[in-house]
Amino acid sequence: MSEDAARTGPDVLDSGVRRRRWSWLLAAILVVASAVWLQGRGPEPGDLPRPAEQAGRWVAVGQPDRPATTHDRVEQLTFVDQRSGFLLQHLCSSSQGEPCPRRLAATTDGGRSWQPRARLPEQAQFLDTMVVMSASEVALLAGYLPSTIAHSGDGGRSWSVSALSRGTPRPAPAGAPLVVDAALPCPVTVCPPWLAWVDLAEQRLHRLPGQPASDETSALVAAPRGPNGELLATAADEDAGWVWTSRDNGRSFEEARLPVHLAPDQAIWGVRAFAAGGGRAYAFVKVAAADTPAVVSGFRSDDGGRTWAGLGVRLDMPAGVLAGELIGTDSPGLVQLSYDAGRHWQPSGIQVGSGSVTQQSTGGPVLATVVDGSGLATYYQSSDGRSWSRVVPPAVA
Repeated sequence: MSEDAARTGPDVLDSGVRRRRWSWLLAAILVVASAVWLQGRGPEPGDLPRPAEQAGRWVAVGQPDRPATTHDRVEQLTFVDQRSGFLLQHLCSSSQGEPCPRRLAATTDGGRSWQPRARLPEQAQFLDTMVVMSASEVALLAGYLPSTIAHSGDGGRSWSVSALSRGTPRPAPAGAPLVVDAALPCPVTVCPPWLAWVDLAEQRLHRLPGQPASDETSALVAAPRGPNGELLATAADEDAGWVWTSRDNGRSFEEARLPVHLAPDQAIWGVRAFAAGGGRAYAFVKVAAADTPAVVSGFRSDDGGRTWAGLGVRLDMPAGVLAGELIGTDSPGLVQLSYDAGRHWQPSGIQVGSGSVTQQSTGGPVLATVVDGSGLATYYQSSDGRSWSRVVPPAVA
């Protein structure tokens, strides 16, 4: 028996009794936690030392771009091809406070330089998910309870904001963004939400014909689509994470309950899942209490989500998947990259301090926000988790 199997058992799929006593609390916790994870662990001032600078191994961070205390930041790095890409820039130093104005920045040379685009309209300030269709067409949506769409057909130079119309339930085609829809004003604990997708060309919302069949969907979170179009969603009950996987564009779902150990004062703070292609998927359940460090339990499926086995994890919470392997940060802020299907880990060559690593789309480039001991932030991008290049956002006027 392997070390991982000995620790967690060969198969942790559980179909035991579902408990609802804390579902309203878990719904609130999961919605907040998922919103935080979508943004990543943003730069915060800290007391960690500057990243080590060892020739041939570590990235030398040099002079950071700006004080993190201004809250200017970039996120959601997305590339269309090897040369053309976008990122979303928050312009908080030019604002009186949150929510900060935002604009797109674009590159046509693989990220060596970035050019500012027009600011997003005020009506788009709460649209949190960027979707890139081409080098000229970009949209922003709300990943939870979507009702509007901000669209640009000229690479972010101009924007329009429109209401999403509603269509009939349909399977989600390749590339369509997955979102969570609900019947407001009915509370999600009474009227569970649905998984849906957005037709960007028609600006129309479609619910999936199949839905996760569980009593625990009040805290439903849509996960990034897999490299082969797989659909994933997560939730939690009182002492377990839930993962639903669809390989037929949302016509049907495989369901799995992933139990974790909880101390009397601990609660589940969130569940995250990734499809890695070839039938492989990863899932993670984060457990925390007010006065103790968080604990993350990992799981892996090699059969498209039908069965899951325990997976040792040494990270706070993995950020994404590169070539079928995981990337994320450990508690000292060292970025780690897995190998051997997530069984083992090695340093990736960069340390983010109290910063973060984020990935906008599964298998796509990752963005590292390096924060030093004085709270100053610098940005790097990588397509493989091993080599890193500097991202210098446009200056904020």
